[in-house]
Amino acid sequence: MYRLMIVDDEEHIREGLSDLVDWSSLGFQLVAKLEDGKQAVEWLQKTEIDIILSDVKMTHVSGLELAKYVHENHNKTKIVLISGFKEFDYVKQAMSYNVIHYLLKPTKLSDIRTVFQDVKLRLDKEKEENEQVSKVVKHKNELLPLIRKHLFRDLSTGKLTDTAEVEKLLRLTEVQANTLDHRCALTRISFATPGVSADSIEKMIRHEGSGILYVPIFMNAQELDLVALDLQSHPDASSFRASITSYMQTVLQRMHTLLGVEAHTNIVGLFENLRQLMSESALHFNKEDDLFEREVTEMSLRNTPQLAEQRKQFLAYLGAGNIAALSEQYVILLDTVHQGKLPTHYVKNFLIELFSSLSFKLNEMDLPIDKITNKPFYYETILRLNSYDELLQWGLSVLNDINAYFQKHMATEPSAIQKAKDYVNHYFNKDISLESAASQVYLSPDYLGRIFKQYTGSNFTDFVTETRIQKALEYLQDPQYKIYEIGSNVGYKNTKYFFKIFKKQTGYTPTEYRRKSISKDKQ
Repeated sequence: MYRLMIVDDEEHIREGLSDLVDWSSLGFQLVAKLEDGKQAVEWLQKTEIDIILSDVKMTHVSGLELAKYVHENHNKTKIVLISGFKEFDYVKQAMSYNVIHYLLKPTKLSDIRTVFQDVKLRLDKEKEENEQVSKVVKHKNELLPLIRKHLFRDLSTGKLTDTAEVEKLLRLTEVQANTLDHRCALTRISFATPGVSADSIEKMIRHEGSGILYVPIFMNAQELDLVALDLQSHPDASSFRASITSYMQTVLQRMHTLLGVEAHTNIVGLFENLRQLMSESALHFNKEDDLFEREVTEMSLRNTPQLAEQRKQFLAYLGAGNIAALSEQYVILLDTVHQGKLPTHYVKNFLIELFSSLSFKLNEMDLPIDKITNKPFYYETILRLNSYDELLQWGLSVLNDINAYFQKHMATEPSAIQKAKDYVNHYFNKDISLESAASQVYLSPDYLGRIFKQYTGSNFTDFVTETRIQKALEYLQDPQYKIYEIGSNVGYKNTKYFFKIFKKQTGYTPTEYRRKSISKDKQ
């Protein structure tokens, strides 16, 4: 029921409107019958009213003056005016105060019912819209830290390099900063206490104080990395560092007192602005670790190993450039999510991570999602989706658009790409480069590099590395080849460098891989 107030200086009209109209059947509860606008103003200062039915001409405060007060102070309250005056000036003034209906005396009951049926529809629509906005705000407040986390993790691992894109994402995530004017730092907390809860620690650290925004970007059992962003421009790097150190000491003390966690902290890198962070931060991380791949929705994947395996398959299809298989795999993923009845905010975090991986892969191919789908692509869209069906249909729409683009524009590799691949497969043991391959296919290195990434999903250097390591795996199956010879045979003159690349690609040293292969053959 919506709360209704009747205001008229003639008692018989007030009582007539009260008694002759079945307000409850129209969806209204009559809460006050007042004889002047002055009384109505006093009521409004104490209680909320949804709709006022008021006469225009009254002794102390007229209906138009009441409408003006409501317009300026209670703009959610609706006004319907009823009057014996039909002059245009009255109507015009009433409309300027957002009066939604203007009835003329004498008024038919049927007209009143028609007007208030319309008022009810308006109020219902506003209520529905407000509830929807409240839901969006709630989801946004839940997920904004997660979206910021993905943004700053991509910044700090070198996965985001387009300054204009970063500026747009900062605005979308409501970070009051730009890429040029705000210092930032990479800070690490190292845990001495085992079994640390990621959720508890991250909630404790998400903070915006002393003009600094702290965003956790990665956590495992040993440490937590976060970005500290100077929002208010400390006068110099020393004062910025001092503020971070002071706050981190407070966090450590709080962790010890509330959670019993022992830890220490240090500033890994200090940067003049986000652009320097984007270009240099990867130097501060161990390049053997892939922060992006190691961090996903901890609870959902830990408690649902099937989901973790299906996500791995989705990313495998993505890595192999098998775009056509992504839609089917997405359906499988969402079905597992649906059956697992996971909390909504974990599901949305999972999907943000999944489509962030997809976006990064397509950006590597110089194919931004919004270019493929011809419409803006925002992670924030996920915030507005509440049901399983909405999440499923949205994801499928994006993936189907991407697949259609690939089918139309990239179904067949240009002959130059195939010739470049043949060149690598034939001369993998030589000192080959993008420049030497480009000379073989009569293209500029820049152009070959760009279309190679578009059609294969890998840059040229990665393809060379993958080819060489694949050849090395074949050599390791044959015991007649010594390990130090294999590196040279596949194009690596420096044995130590060959070992490093091999382990990064396979997870094993060449010796470990050969031992594993021999052991498998004996079984």
